[in-house]
Amino acid sequence: MVSDDLARRFLHVNLNCESMEATEELYSGVLGLSAKMRTDPTVPSDGAMLGIDGETYCSTAFLYDARGPRGGCALEAIAFQSPPLARDQRADPTRPGIRGALLWVADLDTAVLALGEAGVQVGEPVDGLISGAKSVLALDPDGVVIELAQAPSDLDAAAGALFSGIRIAAIDILATAQFLTAIGFIEVEAPTTVPVSANQLAPGGAAESVECLVARFALPEDEQQFTITVVQHP
Repeated sequence: MVSDDLARRFLHVNLNCESMEATEELYSGVLGLSAKMRTDPTVPSDGAMLGIDGETYCSTAFLYDARGPRGGCALEAIAFQSPPLARDQRADPTRPGIRGALLWVADLDTAVLALGEAGVQVGEPVDGLISGAKSVLALDPDGVVIELAQAPSDLDAAAGALFSGIRIAAIDILATAQFLTAIGFIEVEAPTTVPVSANQLAPGGAAESVECLVARFALPEDEQQFTITVVQHP
């Protein structure tokens, strides 16, 4: 039973970006997402919902795949003007937080070629941690890892990539699982020991693997189309 008091489905995932133009050029121009909603950067917003004191000024674009606002999760790109964006200078792919996003594509080879022509860093094929399928990792202009995978036969990605999941690096996967299930998530796959290599975390990483704990979660109303993969790295 789904409770009205708990989380039920994904509406959007926030992506802080330095350049809205560069972000849209990649996610819309190359990968086929489209902006269905935008905000006026001259109108102030209350920063409290983002943990920011005072008012904020930013450009926001809600980038949707072909399923649209009611059928899929948006990638909410935010380019802050005030306060200015503070870039995370750390590059360790195992640091805690959201570390990757899954996009299913109709033709993986074609998508990789288009990304390369756009000057995007692309890695060698790997077993995707989010998709569980053959994938290629790429870096967007802000260093976000994009996991691109060939869409299964029951998904129509002909009109552009489908945004279908995120990967979180956790310090304590059991504590993370307890938190997620407490707010409404379903445990799709319990924490399991899996060999994970650096090139599965970011493009250009080493092929040597270490034992990690990996689990998957989803929300009840969109369990089949959007998942969270949690990885605890030693």
